[in-house]
Amino acid sequence: MKQSLVLGTLFFLLSGCGTVPDLPSGYTLSAQDAEGLAVVSLTLSGKNLEQVSSFEYQVRQVPAYAFEEAERSRYFGSARQHVDWLRDGDAKGKAPQRIKLIVKGEASAELLDVVESNRAIGRLAALRLPPGNYEIYDWKVEVPDQYGGDKITPKRTVGYRFKIEAGRATYLGNVDLRLTDQGTYNVTVDNKTTRDLALLAKKLPSIRAEDIIYRPSEMRP
Repeated sequence: MKQSLVLGTLFFLLSGCGTVPDLPSGYTLSAQDAEGLAVVSLTLSGKNLEQVSSFEYQVRQVPAYAFEEAERSRYFGSARQHVDWLRDGDAKGKAPQRIKLIVKGEASAELLDVVESNRAIGRLAALRLPPGNYEIYDWKVEVPDQYGGDKITPKRTVGYRFKIEAGRATYLGNVDLRLTDQGTYNVTVDNKTTRDLALLAKKLPSIRAEDIIYRPSEMRP
């Protein structure tokens, strides 16, 4: 059964927004670890990935499944209250817990290793994350041309939510973004266990297939 979803191979940095190197081939995961691993393949169809200069998603930590996020903004009774708030450091608040998940781009050192009909269509990703609930959302594709290029993004934010457990590796499936010439898109997920876990064995040989659980989830508006 196909569902909508999303993801990429990176070490997750919770102190802010940015990108960091992928996991080294010698990375190991044990039941005693404080973090878990999310495994997913990200592919592009309907458009040749070779003609794309950048393809990425965003990921962030979200509340438990029973809750939705609420918008919060500050207001002040006077300019003095605003100045005092800035001085006391409260304006800093909690750093956003999000990162770019790069499938293809200048900031990614990973090779495109998902290949069909002798053509690269994406790559396998392994995310190291603290336990909790997460969401992958807001993809972006950039296609250059002689005048500059096109930046393609979704008009409405939707996210694929998933859960990470400490010391466990979770396979989320193959996430495919299909773009059409009519300016529409569709994001689906399918079970490509055989292909993707074979790629994972090459990337991270110490992660055994029998230790990985398959846990697809659902897209949320």
